[in-house]
Amino acid sequence: LNSYGALILSYTTFTLPLSVWMMKNTFDAVPDELIEAARIDGASEWRIMVSVIFPVTRTPLIAVGLFAFIRAWNDLAFALTLVGTEFQTLPAGLALTFLGEFQNSYGEILAASLVTSIPVIAIFLVLQRHFVSGALSGSVK
Repeated sequence: LNSYGALILSYTTFTLPLSVWMMKNTFDAVPDELIEAARIDGASEWRIMVSVIFPVTRTPLIAVGLFAFIRAWNDLAFALTLVGTEFQTLPAGLALTFLGEFQNSYGEILAASLVTSIPVIAIFLVLQRHFVSGALSGSVK
């Protein structure tokens, strides 16, 4: 409690199973012929992962990574219960700062919410080209 480790462990515990489940079909869809061809060429298992499987599954990996980041960024329950005020995430800090029994500063909390959503929007805009290229890669022969 009261450490970044508590938050990291809780986010990993609840995000990792869903991320693995989302990626299972993607890894199952990788053709066995690609892996066998790399083995015949003498590639090690690590080299097969880095040079064959990761490039083929890049778009779903980025999508799942973005999902995990957004889930951890927007979490409120763990940040309020597991850590004190010095280790809280931004949503918990916003809730404790601007909302209370005798105050409801809706204008300020909306402005602060907009500012805290900027990193998520920036990361999505940077990774957007991977989503578009992955969606269009199978449409052109």
